[in-house]
Amino acid sequence: MKSANELKYLAEQKGWQVGPLTFGKIQRMNSDEARFNELFNKAEYEQALDEPRIKAENKKNAEATKAQRTWADQASEEETAEALQEVNKFVASFPQFRADFIPNREALISFLRSKTLPCTARNLAYAFEDLASKGKLLLSAAAIGLGPEEDLSGYKLMRHPQLHVLLAPGRTDKDKTRLAEQKMSADEYRKQHPEAFRDPRVYAEAAEKIKREINSFRSFHPEYLLTEENSKHLQAYISKRKLPFNRESLEAAYGELVRQGYIEINHETVVSSGGTKLVDFGGRPGRANLSREINRMSAAEYAEFIANPTNRRSIDEALR
Repeated sequence: MKSANELKYLAEQKGWQVGPLTFGKIQRMNSDEARFNELFNKAEYEQALDEPRIKAENKKNAEATKAQRTWADQASEEETAEALQEVNKFVASFPQFRADFIPNREALISFLRSKTLPCTARNLAYAFEDLASKGKLLLSAAAIGLGPEEDLSGYKLMRHPQLHVLLAPGRTDKDKTRLAEQKMSADEYRKQHPEAFRDPRVYAEAAEKIKREINSFRSFHPEYLLTEENSKHLQAYISKRKLPFNRESLEAAYGELVRQGYIEINHETVVSSGGTKLVDFGGRPGRANLSREINRMSAAEYAEFIANPTNRRSIDEALR
């Protein structure tokens, strides 16, 4: 673990600032920057870390308030419409629930009201599972292909050998598709999913193209550090904006992320002079080019320039 002085030095080098933080920003920090903020930006750091808990608590309080309005018959038209949508979601997910049987509806509503729970599909499912497991609802096994019975309730429901299936959501379209695929022959599956049988060379060519774009980008930016963290930020930027994966997109992402401080670069390969970024590509620079650059520098810029050992070697070699 780095000392406080080492972290201060890093902050100066990387431009870390003490100021407002968010939980998301902390998640994007590396361990050193996070530790720096923990020590020197403690109040903001702790407040940001507490952000998820506060959001969850606020959401819970908002839901409780909304539920109270609902069960006090004070819900707005919008809230009533939302509740009806949630009911429809629940009914669609649980076809075994006899929605046509009024006592079933009343039982679910009474359950939610007694616990001051908002009327959501999730809470309705919770009420359904609790009440059905106690035989307090009327269910249809026929609706989910579990037998001919359409009026399972009470002891008969509680002791049903497939009770766990009766309490679970019905099969979704995805489940039905999966079951149908299991019954397909190999030829039938191939016709349904031609993408699974593409020539592997297609993927190899795509991978090679991506590799070329990355190499092209890196040739223009030797200061870019090939780290997992940097790669993650670049990919996230491109993916979020649905940009094509090419050098132009990498350039756009790189410029913005460096400006925001999310991308770490190798400062030893970059020297600023008179607003010009000089990148050390290695090798011996041309005498004329180096001379022109130096002549444009002020005394302060020249002092900064020769402070870099690589630049000093370049001057020595050019003068030989």
